[in-house]
Amino acid sequence: MRVAEEATERTENVLRQTEKAAREAELRAAVLGALGTANYDELSVAEVSRRIEGLPTEQLRKVREFEKNHKNRETLIEQIDRKIRANESS
Repeated sequence: MRVAEEATERTENVLRQTEKAAREAELRAAVLGALGTANYDELSVAEVSRRIEGLPTEQLRKVREFEKNHKNRETLIEQIDRKIRANESS
């Protein structure tokens, strides 16, 4: 019985890792597509700021999540938050 439990636990861990990787790939593709770039990590705050201009709230949320998970530049996150609030109030 213990062997079966361990196998189940390993399978569940692999599934969680796979789901996480799939989510990250989906998020990366959405953000890179929205910003029109192949390499987000090379973009400065000013460059991202220009590229997010006019994006709808859903895309801004994805860019925010991606930024938070990767470079975590607080000034950029705050700017995205302001744009999201502005979109929601209009």
